[in-house]
Amino acid sequence: MRQLLSVIIALLSIAALAHAQPLPPIPIPPPPQPQPPPDPQPPPDPQNDPPPDPDAGRPDPQPVPAPDEVPLPAWNDQGQPRDPIAQAITPDPGGPTMNFPLIFTAPSGRMLPAAVIWSSSGVHTGGGYYGDLFVGLGDVAEFGVGVTDLIRVRPAAGEDPIPIEPFGQASFKMGVGEHRFVRHQPAVALAFRKSFEHTFGVAKVRTAALYLMASKSLGSRVSVHAGGVLWDASIREPSADALFLHDQGLGKQVRPVLAIEAEPIERSSIMVELNYVPEFVRMPADIRLSAMLTWGVRYRITSLFAFESGVRVQGIDEANLLDAQIFGQLSWGTDRLRRAIHQLR
Repeated sequence: MRQLLSVIIALLSIAALAHAQPLPPIPIPPPPQPQPPPDPQPPPDPQNDPPPDPDAGRPDPQPVPAPDEVPLPAWNDQGQPRDPIAQAITPDPGGPTMNFPLIFTAPSGRMLPAAVIWSSSGVHTGGGYYGDLFVGLGDVAEFGVGVTDLIRVRPAAGEDPIPIEPFGQASFKMGVGEHRFVRHQPAVALAFRKSFEHTFGVAKVRTAALYLMASKSLGSRVSVHAGGVLWDASIREPSADALFLHDQGLGKQVRPVLAIEAEPIERSSIMVELNYVPEFVRMPADIRLSAMLTWGVRYRITSLFAFESGVRVQGIDEANLLDAQIFGQLSWGTDRLRRAIHQLR
C-alpha cells in the first residue's frame, strides 16, 4: 500500500512538471509566392503597319482659283488694295486715310474723309498770302472757303498785272473714290468755285469755275490727276456795261487741268501741276485765261500735318518767268469732329 501510494505521488509530480513546461511552437507554413507576370508581347513590326496619315481629320483642300477668278481685295480710301497679311500683323487703328482736297491750286478727284477739317495757308516771294479751309461731308462731298491771290488785274493792256488781295471764294465738291463701283475706276469729282464780288479801284470783278477731275493711282507711289475746267468771269466799270467771259464763246472758257504726283520716298511727294486762272484788263476791258505751271514737293510730317513748297509761274503760256514765285505753305487737319460723331453713334 505504501508503495502504491509512492508510485501515485511520483506520477502526479511528473504530470505537474510536464504541465509547467511550454509547448514547442507549431511551425506556420510561408505564404504562397505570387506568380511572375507573363512576358510582355514584342512590339509590332513597324514595317507591317501603315504610317499615320498627316492629313487625317483635316478638311478637304479648296481648289485654287484661276488668276481671273481671284476675288477683289478690299480697297482703302485712296483706292489702293489692302494687304491682308499686313492687316493681320498690324490691325487697322480705324483712323481716317487723308486725301488732300487740293493738288496745289486745282482740286483733286479725291475726297476728304467724313467730318475731317482741313486747312492750308501760305506765303510767297511776291508778298501775297492765301489760305483755304475745307470740311469733309460723308466721304462723298466737301465744303470750303478761302482767299487767294491768283486773280490779277492789269490797269491797261501791256502793264504788269496786280493781284486782288484778298480774293474770297467758296467751293463745293462731290464725287466718289477709286474702285467704288468697278475695279480700276478712278476717283472722280465735280467741284464748283464761286467768288464774292470784289472791287479793284472802281471796277467790280467776279469769277466762277466748274472743275471735272479724275485721280488715279498707278501703283502705290504714283498718282495722275486729269480733267478740265470751265471758267466764267465778269468785270464791270462804273461808266460801261459789264463784260462777261461766256460772251466770248465756249472755246475761251474751257481749259485742261493736268497734274502728276510721285512719291520716291515715303511721305515725300514730288508734284507738277498745270492749271488756268482768269486775268482781267481794265482798259480796254478784256478777260482771258492765263496758264499757270506749279511744281514742288509735299512732305507729310504726320497724317494730319504737311509742309509744301515749290515754284509757281503765272503766264507760263507767254514764257514769262519774271512773274515766278517761290511759295511755302502749311497744311494741317483735325479729326476730332469725326471722333466725336463716332462716339455719339
